[in-house]
Amino acid sequence: MKRITAILVSVMLLAIAVLPLTASAWGEPKLMLAAAYDETSDTITVQYRVLEFAGTESADFRLKYNPAMVKLTNHEAADLSDDIVTEIEEIPESDGLIAIQFIDMYHVDEEDCEEDGSATVATLTFSVINDNAEDAVFIATADSYNMDPNSVEIFPERATLRIMLNQGSTSASTLEGYDAHAILTNNNDELNGKLTKVIIAAAVTAVVLIAGTIAIVVKYRKK
Repeated sequence: MKRITAILVSVMLLAIAVLPLTASAWGEPKLMLAAAYDETSDTITVQYRVLEFAGTESADFRLKYNPAMVKLTNHEAADLSDDIVTEIEEIPESDGLIAIQFIDMYHVDEEDCEEDGSATVATLTFSVINDNAEDAVFIATADSYNMDPNSVEIFPERATLRIMLNQGSTSASTLEGYDAHAILTNNNDELNGKLTKVIIAAAVTAVVLIAGTIAIVVKYRKK
């Protein structure tokens, strides 16, 4: 009887371990940058994007750049819904750091995002001020990031984007490079999703097998 009790406790612990994998309704947000370089006007348009954005409650996004190469000339927050407030400003004396404060009164809904689950938080325009600059590097990070439910804090990895300048490149070629990066990221997400499903399926199968074994043992002992 003690052995059966121990097995039942193991099954319950295994079921509890599986619950966190299946209970979350949201994906894991990932930072991403997209950019277009206009060689004629020497301007760079950067989109600050987030993959798997649904479920986000608030975030303190940051965009790092080299002020010796480019200068911020314009910025625009994305109009996702009436419940969202986004403030964009350069941090004084930060040597090229832009703060993008994002707050949702509730949380970002799936309908606020694009079909692939991503959304553009802000669009920023930079002017190239160094005639000898060969590239411009932008780095996206998040000082804080809170998700539904209960403002759970997560820590998304930073995203880095390098734009080649004065190399005969155009907006189209730059965006092609971004698209390739986006496809790679999506493939990784898909692979992680499949791996999670396999783990969940294996855990559920193990629970069913153990429960079935216990039932057989109990039935046999009664006989």
